Amino acid sequence: KGFWFQSSFVRAHKIFGSEVTYISGITDFRYYQQLHPRHILALQFYNQYGRGDIPFQLLGRLGGANRMRGYYMGRYRDRNYTMLQAEYRFQIYARLGGVVFFGVGEVAPTINDYYVKYVRTAGGCGLRFKVRKERNINIRLDFGMYDLRFREDTYGVYFSIMEAF
Repeated sequence: KGFWFQSSFVRAHKIFGSEVTYISGITDFRYYQQLHPRHILALQFYNQYGRGDIPFQLLGRLGGANRMRGYYMGRYRDRNYTMLQAEYRFQIYARLGGVVFFGVGEVAPTINDYYVKYVRTAGGCGLRFKVRKERNINIRLDFGMYDLRFREDTYGVYFSIMEAF
């Protein structure tokens, strides 16, 4: 239960010894609400913004095991990336839990280039096994699919330790 916030900012310029000039920043805001003793709603807003000659490896990457599950990481890349996702977590039996998730996001070269008709969606479900009760550590298995409006046939299966966010 509660909030979590993280922000970072990078400025690369030739006067600092860089070969390229760019500005990039990340904002990650999360909110967790207990709805019932064994039911939690988790929300995440993630934004990556940038201008200039951002190296390919540092561009915003839509997809992956933690954001927009269903798209492989980096399926879409650009200077700006905005994503909102929700996850409903619940206990099934003893140490076994479940999750249902849904996300919307998009990448664009500039903030003015975001278009609602190109917003991507992803959703899915998963299982959790609580390894350590006192530390709330889970092993997770998630199955994510993305928006079929764009006629792209892909999905993702993710096996990991800890929650996606």
